[in-house]
Amino acid sequence: MMSLASLKQRALDLHRKLVVINASTVIKYDDAHFVGAREAGITASSHTVTRPASLMRESIIEIKDCLKWMSSHQECLLVRNADDIHRAKREGREGIILGPQNVNFIENQVDLLRIFKSLGITITQLTYNELNLVGGGCLEKIDPGLSKFGAKVVEEMNKLGIVIDLSHSGVRTAMDAIETSKDPVIFSHANPYGLCPNPRNKTDDQLKALAEKGGVIGITAYGPISEVKRNVHPTIDDFFTHLKYVVDLIGVDHVGIGTDHEETQTVESLIAFETSYPEIVGIYTHDKGGRYVRGMESITCFPMITEGLITRGYSDQEISKIIGGNFLRVFDSVLR
Repeated sequence: MMSLASLKQRALDLHRKLVVINASTVIKYDDAHFVGAREAGITASSHTVTRPASLMRESIIEIKDCLKWMSSHQECLLVRNADDIHRAKREGREGIILGPQNVNFIENQVDLLRIFKSLGITITQLTYNELNLVGGGCLEKIDPGLSKFGAKVVEEMNKLGIVIDLSHSGVRTAMDAIETSKDPVIFSHANPYGLCPNPRNKTDDQLKALAEKGGVIGITAYGPISEVKRNVHPTIDDFFTHLKYVVDLIGVDHVGIGTDHEETQTVESLIAFETSYPEIVGIYTHDKGGRYVRGMESITCFPMITEGLITRGYSDQEISKIIGGNFLRVFDSVLR
């Protein structure tokens, strides 16, 4: 039997070889981020570059601020296609994928997608919890599905090579978008509703439809949607329970990681989110023991994910897919 020290070393050696992708995070623009990313061994991170409510003008300013920060740090590079992720791995840098969590930035003009693509946007969610011109969010009592305008947005995203993210979309809107899209789509950060019936999570039918389209779900470390027992703060073992559920349901080729760590959070921003979305937050308020799975409080948890997959019997090939390869496949297929 392998000793604990040998297991940890084998996991670390494997982790260092792999392309590691975090499909959802919010980066704080300081040097401390890169310290954590290096410790985590992250090859590429999808960064929520704009606020969900931002319209065109605000979004352009927010993207400008991000690009300005990136230009002064050789530790990172902007990801426009899958080759940039491979380059980041070769050069020991972090690829930054710009991935807004709402499509409000195009307002009511589909043509604006081309402009935002030129600025570096390669992923975007269609909706963020609530109704917009595209369709319904996951918290709407009545989800009308993908609108006629939304269908045009999906068609244009396919044409431009922008990855469609449905993490915060309502069930009907997500199913419509999956059916409408010619390309694979993703749930960048979500967990199975079958284990944790939070409105942010995805039903078995949604997960099966995602897989049939060739897409990937990023299993997340956000506490409210990672429970296994009701109102019991989840642990890293619960994280792996969610991961196994999805692997068993739709196969290892459709599972990745999207931790949803937010480095920019403040007490004020947490209170604002908790007040706006109590249906999602539940007991996981800023003053009740933290927002994340215990043992996964920051992006530095990534080597522990690889170690946990090894101890649970996943092969090196399966781990390579889960820790980054599956999302890389989607990016290679869609981004152009």
